[in-house]
Amino acid sequence: MESKQRIVVISDTHLGKPHGGAGSVDALRPLLRGADQLIINGDAAELHDARYRAKAAREVIALRDFCEGEGIDLVFIAGNHDPLIAERRAMRLCGGQVMITHGDVLHPAIAPWARQAGRLRQ
Repeated sequence: MESKQRIVVISDTHLGKPHGGAGSVDALRPLLRGADQLIINGDAAELHDARYRAKAAREVIALRDFCEGEGIDLVFIAGNHDPLIAERRAMRLCGGQVMITHGDVLHPAIAPWARQAGRLRQ
């Protein structure tokens, strides 16, 4: 019998930002019950904006601690608001049939400050 994993994929939680996102790890807890893996598809935290960076960093640590305590494998895909949170810009699931990417790397107008923007313009 093959065991199935519960993979939760979410995006744009913008942890650390007071409005327009999850706000804190506590808001995510109900979504993560029974999860084996959490993939945050970009903009996990509001690390791009200096006004929210410190709180966002604390929330990322709290999320990592929470996932570790619950045995949830946490995967970050970088987005335009947290471009340095991970090296990973995309990933594939289901034997390569499903591609996950935040999207800012696909078009420079989405995030002109992204490392890949110059290459995409060429």
